[in-house]
Amino acid sequence: MERIESIRLTRDEYAVPPDFPGLEILRNAWSIVMGEQTVRVALRFSPQVKQRVLETRWHPSQQTRPDPDHPDALLWEVNVADTLDLVPWIRSWGADVEVLEPEGLRKALVREAQSLAELYRVVEMKKRLFAHIREKDKEKQ
Repeated sequence: MERIESIRLTRDEYAVPPDFPGLEILRNAWSIVMGEQTVRVALRFSPQVKQRVLETRWHPSQQTRPDPDHPDALLWEVNVADTLDLVPWIRSWGADVEVLEPEGLRKALVREAQSLAELYRVVEMKKRLFAHIREKDKEKQ
């Protein structure tokens, strides 16, 4: 509502077109980001939240199975159009979830974890001079 700039009542009627695909266009969306191309997201949930994760069908493409490497953990996979809206949901599980795939999403969460550790002074804060970072050092950030 806060983004509405103006509104006016009209006598125009609107009818949903008969060929409108309805919810089908949202089948790959996590939230509002739609698209035909999907990315596979694989997460590992800790035993502490495993049952809670299993209580809800979070997405139509969701697949769950035990983790062969961590028998008490849960592997959770989904195919979504974009991970943008998925990131806050992943964050909400804190240290009870680990991003396994895709690598770019995993790296983004690693960077965020490092920033949080610095913010809360869990690790010593480093001075970052972004104008002086070499290409080979960018991947370490």
